[in-house]
Amino acid sequence: MSLDCARRGEPIWRRLAAANLALVVLAGGGCHLFKPSEDVSLQGVVEFEESLLSFEIPGRISTIHAARGQWVEAGDAIAELDPTLERIARDGFEARLRAARARLALLASGPRNQELATARAGLDAATAAEAAAKRELKLAEALQAERIGSLAQVDRMRDRLAVAVADRVTATERLALAEEGSRTPELQAAQAEVDLAASQLRLSEARLARHVLRAPAAGEIADLAIAEGEVVGAGRTIARLVDWRLPYVDVFVPQHRMTGIKLGQSAQVNIDAQPSPFSANVSHISPRTEFTPRYLFSAYERFNLVVRVRLSVQDPERALVAGVPAFANWGGPSEGLPAETPSFAGLLE
Repeated sequence: MSLDCARRGEPIWRRLAAANLALVVLAGGGCHLFKPSEDVSLQGVVEFEESLLSFEIPGRISTIHAARGQWVEAGDAIAELDPTLERIARDGFEARLRAARARLALLASGPRNQELATARAGLDAATAAEAAAKRELKLAEALQAERIGSLAQVDRMRDRLAVAVADRVTATERLALAEEGSRTPELQAAQAEVDLAASQLRLSEARLARHVLRAPAAGEIADLAIAEGEVVGAGRTIARLVDWRLPYVDVFVPQHRMTGIKLGQSAQVNIDAQPSPFSANVSHISPRTEFTPRYLFSAYERFNLVVRVRLSVQDPERALVAGVPAFANWGGPSEGLPAETPSFAGLLE
């Protein structure tokens, strides 16, 4: 045998193990490794749909609205964080939004009539001052020509006229600006301030709403791990919500028994504490095998590949308890089974 194994490149211990396995299968009589024609129940554990609840933000627990063992409906409050700091922040964002809207309204409304009247009056005064300065300069030049006035007085009149002209130009621009109103970039900037303040307010209100932890669905509070006054972090489990109306059992079906199993198919589930089986149906079939190494596909090892199948159990009397071993079957002893026993001849060659 050692020479044959050496020729084939296989270790001696593998051939010996295969030979022993064949002897067990052939000489065991009523005791055998696997017989696919048997009605083998599929084992699982009773479980319930549950959710772990937590706050999305940190804070101090101010109020607990639920108790362990209490049934709650979707949307019911479980616990609440102290909202004092967030309310102060929200009030500040509301004031900022009001101020931004007031500024935008002021810019959009344009100049007031009083502002226009003031600008026009200022232009009229500057024009009159310019005209008076021109007359005074003309008079000073005439006096100087007759040698009555001095050259210095003429220079002073010219400086006064230059100032009056500058004042008139300034008043003209001021009136034009008042009549034109706010520029488009100013309005856009004011609108952006309003949008920013509104976004900050919405964010604050959303955070304030998250100070209350609510049940996402109906169920029973199985665990409640908080106390009033306790500071909790975001994501910490606060409560465990269990819906005992939706029990299920996950069973692992050998891949060679999957033929004929489909969603909605009826099944029966038995537990030790109940003499009568529970009705169930297939609610989910895993898209891949598991449990056994997925890289070994010999004729023997393929029968160890299993598929997770979820059975939704009907339990209106609430007789099931989570964690109890359960056994499921589909009725017929050979339903979904192959017609032949797996061959081990390849291991013995």
